[in-house]
Amino acid sequence: FDSSESEKEVEREASHPDGKVEKVLKNGCHLIIFPNGTRKEVSCDGKTTTVTFFNGDVKQVLDDQRVIYYYADAKTTHTTYPTGLEVLHFSNGQIEKHF
Repeated sequence: FDSSESEKEVEREASHPDGKVEKVLKNGCHLIIFPNGTRKEVSCDGKTTTVTFFNGDVKQVLDDQRVIYYYADAKTTHTTYPTGLEVLHFSNGQIEKHF
C-alpha cells in the first residue's frame, strides 16, 4: 500500500454545466479542469493556487500573496510582490525590477 498514491485518489468529483470538472482529493487538495484544458489546483491547506493554462503559461498565487506568472512562449517569469514590486526574469538572464 503506497500512501502517496492514496493521497492522489479522488474523494468526490463534480461535473458542471459549463463543462468544467471539479475534483476534491482525499488529501484535501482541489483540482478544477476547464473545457479548454486549463487546470486550477488549490493546495491542501488552501494557501497556494496554481493555474496551468492551455497555452503552457503558469500562474501561482502563494501564501505570502506573491503572484508568480510564467509566460511559456517567452520563457519569462513575472513575480508581483504584495508591496507592488514587480520582478521579471527573462530567458537570456536579464532581470528587470519595476517599483
